[in-house]
Amino acid sequence: MGRLLTLRGVVPEGRRERIFFFDSNIQNKGWKIKDIRCMNTTVGRADVDTVIHTTDINIGLLDWDRNTVVACMKYLTGTATNQSLIDYGHVIVGNLYLSNLDSTYDVGYLILLEEVDITPSANIMYQLKEVAQNVDNP
Repeated sequence: MGRLLTLRGVVPEGRRERIFFFDSNIQNKGWKIKDIRCMNTTVGRADVDTVIHTTDINIGLLDWDRNTVVACMKYLTGTATNQSLIDYGHVIVGNLYLSNLDSTYDVGYLILLEEVDITPSANIMYQLKEVAQNVDNP
């Protein structure tokens, strides 16, 4: 198992923020998401929907088919449970963004990343994968 890194913070309502930056010039390392947890920062309030992705564009909960989406997360207030859909095969070699899809409440997050060894050619392939389906960039 590689080195572990925890990301934690709060993203304001309806915002997208860069939560991680990794220099892709380090060609033999990348990061994989091991676990994600999120919750509304206002106790007893509405459910939360978030999307974790690798490009600075607007992403919606139904945009799972994009290569830039690494995970979707839903927190259900009534049951206090986190439901996540994570692409465990995705290796992050650049930026990581979190989009808070709730327009009313802030969302707190905790993300566990694991460092992985990759080859320089795999690094290039992961960089291409992150932009291959990006329809917002011609």
